[in-house]
Amino acid sequence: MSGNPKHLVMLDIAQVQSYVLSAGSTRLAFIRGASQNLRIVNEEIWPKLVIRHGGKEEDIFLQGGGNLMAALPPERASDFIRDARRALERQTNMVRVVAASTPYTHEENFKGTRQLLLEKLALAKGQPVDACWPEGGSYWEQCGLCGASPVVEETGPPHNLAVCSNCRLRIRDEYREAQGSKLPKDFEEIGAQAKPLGYLALVYLDFDRMGEYFDLAAETAPMFQQQSKHFQEAVNHALQVAQEQVETGSAVTSEVLLSGGDDIAIVMPADRWIPFLERFEAKFKELHGANAPSPRSLKTPTFSAGVVIGHTHFPIAEYFRLAKILQRSAKTLRDTSAVDFEFVTSGMAGDPVSRRTPRAEQGDANWRTGKPYELQRLFDFTSAVKELKVDGPATRVNALYRMTFAGPVQAELDYCYLLARMKKAERLKLISVMNGSSQNRDSREDHRSIGARFWQPKSDGTRFTYGADLAEIWSLM
Repeated sequence: MSGNPKHLVMLDIAQVQSYVLSAGSTRLAFIRGASQNLRIVNEEIWPKLVIRHGGKEEDIFLQGGGNLMAALPPERASDFIRDARRALERQTNMVRVVAASTPYTHEENFKGTRQLLLEKLALAKGQPVDACWPEGGSYWEQCGLCGASPVVEETGPPHNLAVCSNCRLRIRDEYREAQGSKLPKDFEEIGAQAKPLGYLALVYLDFDRMGEYFDLAAETAPMFQQQSKHFQEAVNHALQVAQEQVETGSAVTSEVLLSGGDDIAIVMPADRWIPFLERFEAKFKELHGANAPSPRSLKTPTFSAGVVIGHTHFPIAEYFRLAKILQRSAKTLRDTSAVDFEFVTSGMAGDPVSRRTPRAEQGDANWRTGKPYELQRLFDFTSAVKELKVDGPATRVNALYRMTFAGPVQAELDYCYLLARMKKAERLKLISVMNGSSQNRDSREDHRSIGARFWQPKSDGTRFTYGADLAEIWSLM
């Protein structure tokens, strides 16, 4: 390497989510077209440009998720960045790319060179970035899809829309058939397969501490290249297997809206997000641990997920906004895969996490939920609810939701009265679920000795209840 100096170049697509969601709040086909545009650039066009500018396939160290890192001859690095920008703009007409490069003279110092490159990229991201699309005005017609750019043509049937050049590209790359399976036409088609009918779940998943993960893998260039490829393949395969878990029959009932790097956003029928997460976690652990090229000290990454359950008519941009808040909440549980979820019933939903704060100023220090959950804790809880539903009456469980938001003493009284009206077998099952003993099967307590508790103690001295969570999970079964 010292006799053949190169430049290490990093590309990062900016404002991806704004681009993908800018074609309208409920138009699945155009969101799909936007995601397809980005995938084509990242996985097909940019690697070809690396070869064209004097690089080799083995010089591509990182690829996916809107990022590419490659080593190129010093005299070709700036030309590559220029052509990569042009290719992205030709394909999307909106998205901008942030780029940085630094001399790369010694393979033994790959870790230090990569760190310097990331610092330069962070500085570049801090610079003013052009808007993703031109501002409109009163002298021309605005695009019928994104509403942000001037119209350039009429699409004709079946859409019959006046669109800008960006949305024309979306329509061009819109696809309905993939690998012999019919993709859903719109969000309503996905919601039609759900229980309750017409409801979706958006799962927004992000792997934790990936900067630290790749720092450990970056001791040498070959190790970093092999590990980044291994990680991406494990994620993609686990995602594919987990998607198959939520399908019914020959029709595809889920849609990946964003996928790449350490972020995944997928929409599916409302009742299938828990089986999806269970299958994804198990398969990812299996694949990441198999034939791993990294040292044994590199642990399998954990991930945090935010899940929003709402009606198909709820704007998809709002799904994303709320899912990000929930994902940050899940990340407060360290060193474990975790999830936070919320059922959205209002079109003007605020911050779902801040609304859970106990009303301490009113003398009520009780949390109305057990969220966020460690994934395994949620899976055990779901299994217990499923067992309870075999012979448990729905009216009794729904009453738990109302009790949760009553005063703490009133909730205890109503809960005891509810238990008194239930059959013994049903009562013991419900007590087990509400006491949380079903989530610790190795040290399950005898619920006859611990009694019925509506409020469970927390380590910080406050209390919480599973009542509302139980009713919500029940509604998905």
